[in-house]
Amino acid sequence: MKNYVFDLETYQNLFCGVFNNNGEEYVFEISGRKNDYEDLIKFYNKENIKYAIGFNNIKFDAQVMHYLIINYNDFIKIQGSELCKKIYSFVQSLIEKTNMGEFPPYAEWHFTVKQIDLFLINHYDNKNKMTSLKWIEFSINHDRVQDLPYKFDRPLKLSYFDEVIDYCKNDVRATRKFAEECKDLIKLRISQNKQFPGLNLLNKPDSSVGEQMFLHFMSESMGVDKKELKQRRTYRSTINVKDIILPYINFKTKEFNEVLNFYKNSTYGIINQEGKTIKLEKTIKYKGIEYDFGEGGIHASWENKIFESDDNYVIKDIDVTSFYPNLAIVNNFRPEHLGEAFSKTYKYMFEQRKKYAKGTPENASYKIVLNGSYGKFGDKYSFLYDPKVMLEICVNGQLLIAMLCERLSFIENCTIIQANTDGVTIKIPKNKLHEMESLCKKWEKLTSLELEYATYKKMVISNVNNYMAQYENGKIKDKGGLYLVNPELHKNKSQRIVQIALRRYFFENKPIKETISEHINSEIKGLEWNEDKKKFEVPFYGIYDFCIGKKVKWNQKFVLIKGITETNINQKVIRYFITKDKATMMKKYDDGRIEAANKGYNAKLFQNYIKEEDYNINYEYYINECYKVTTPFDGGNPKTGKQLNLFE
Repeated sequence: MKNYVFDLETYQNLFCGVFNNNGEEYVFEISGRKNDYEDLIKFYNKENIKYAIGFNNIKFDAQVMHYLIINYNDFIKIQGSELCKKIYSFVQSLIEKTNMGEFPPYAEWHFTVKQIDLFLINHYDNKNKMTSLKWIEFSINHDRVQDLPYKFDRPLKLSYFDEVIDYCKNDVRATRKFAEECKDLIKLRISQNKQFPGLNLLNKPDSSVGEQMFLHFMSESMGVDKKELKQRRTYRSTINVKDIILPYINFKTKEFNEVLNFYKNSTYGIINQEGKTIKLEKTIKYKGIEYDFGEGGIHASWENKIFESDDNYVIKDIDVTSFYPNLAIVNNFRPEHLGEAFSKTYKYMFEQRKKYAKGTPENASYKIVLNGSYGKFGDKYSFLYDPKVMLEICVNGQLLIAMLCERLSFIENCTIIQANTDGVTIKIPKNKLHEMESLCKKWEKLTSLELEYATYKKMVISNVNNYMAQYENGKIKDKGGLYLVNPELHKNKSQRIVQIALRRYFFENKPIKETISEHINSEIKGLEWNEDKKKFEVPFYGIYDFCIGKKVKWNQKFVLIKGITETNINQKVIRYFITKDKATMMKKYDDGRIEAANKGYNAKLFQNYIKEEDYNINYEYYINECYKVTTPFDGGNPKTGKQLNLFE
């Protein structure tokens, strides 16, 4: 048996299915000119296919295939053209159900062939991560980013059949490439599904996997049926925050005591005039930086600063080990309706995780359960729902990190660089490290939590959400759109060359102009960290690193203007780069507004990869994009490409 990546296309007079295993491709057509229905049914079975891998296949492609299988005795008797109409009619009802928010006709357990849905396991059905296959094609540098060439709501001309089949083949190639990117996640889901066969975890995102596993363990621990347990919740109208603050939390400074008093005088659950819950948010300024307290955790950071370790000072990153899970365990924070069984089960899972090495499926499974629970405490659709627990963890977590920051700030010449949800980064004199360690041990003893440490050579910070840090061994940690070289695929990796140039500028002192102008001809490949060469390396993708991606919204269309010629770009995802060629890309809105895609610059559409000796790239655009980031740093002279020493 083999794993096949597959995709289907359905028109009133054409059905095609493409299946691919490592380049071994099978194409099945049902139409007036050809009828591969019987061959398709013989091919698509659990004796031949181990896993059918697709993108949104659980709710679409696998539904269609199951419909074709269960109606075999009737469908084998009719002509291809007639069968097309039946498939099309089924698909329209399927789409209508989806648009109405209804479940599809067949549950996953109905399917004779096991499915792996890349759309679902990556949680791309979540509104915050909603992603199309076309955007994935852009994100993985697929050689062809193409939308459906013809609308499916009308019969297709015979002369267009092969073009649609070719489009389907392209989608399958892209999905197969995406599956390679997801291979570790796929292996994890298969492992989890075998470990817990009754939980149906194969096509669940991390958050759902965590909740289902937790439900399983809690059901066993409490001796309560899962169906009954799933209905349990603890609802609360309001919560007096002072009642949930840990008694040992205290501060010595006016600023942080102001925060503590704010929480002690706050009530969670109060509704404002707009009918929304008033958020518990507070901001203070302490020793040069602002500390933001909110429902997402504490955040504080210098802006547009560079910090470096040297002979006298060192940058230390101090994190709390598994902060939120441990905070709940040591303080017995638990949903009221689950009681002591929750605390015992939660601790059991934490101890179980430690038995397995990092990188193993078992370790990953328990990590998902532990980390995923926090969000579920505030989710009224979850059996873990008890907003008090969410508040206990969030408020106390922020105050404990603030305590650590305040105490560290008392060390002579110690600078707080950043504070975040589970830790703090400082620059401290080397001769004060013993004092830091002693202080941290006292904090650990007081809180019953554990701290772990890392050392940075250098930190480059634009703001709390955008920074880079270089560890002692040269590895780079990056965060935020300004610096992230390899973001998650559902995010925007446009003009990646900018992040590469910034990284080299700040950590290798390489002039920005050189990186950008030499990039197309560079041959640096491999991992981000080359252990043999003991230096940072980044994979280069040539022209793709200059490309920009745009999602076309429902109320706009993009056009390319060359002289007096205006061409509509009929694609939902557009890929292009900035060029010296005379061609302007414009956005036109339904309300009549018109604006340039990149004001002052020309664009070249790059939906299909074409190898050229000279792409005629306008390097100045990308260089200027770098300057937007580097110029605010005090003491830098980015336009010479030379980085000066910048200190706090």
